[in-house]
Amino acid sequence: MLNSLALQGPLTRQALGRLLKSFWQPGARTLDEVVDVLAGRGRITADGDTLALTPAGRRAHAEAASQADVSRARLLRGLTEDDYLRTVAVLDRMTANMASGR
Repeated sequence: MLNSLALQGPLTRQALGRLLKSFWQPGARTLDEVVDVLAGRGRITADGDTLALTPAGRRAHAEAASQADVSRARLLRGLTEDDYLRTVAVLDRMTANMASGR
């Protein structure tokens, strides 16, 4: 949610819900529940139906992005771009195989 708001700027709940739809699983917290938690932590504001990052939210996003960059660099250490692309292609194919039910 922080990443979407950081990249897109202020969004309506509906627009944010569409962006994050693939991340919601049955039984998971709802969008409104997550909004309430982040607003309670001072990370986002909810002005009517429009959600936006606060300065604290921008800092939290920057910290998380930095940690993700460090993790990604560690994960990919010693791999070429071709290694990475082949791995992603193989994983994509494996996922497609399982989705097809065959």
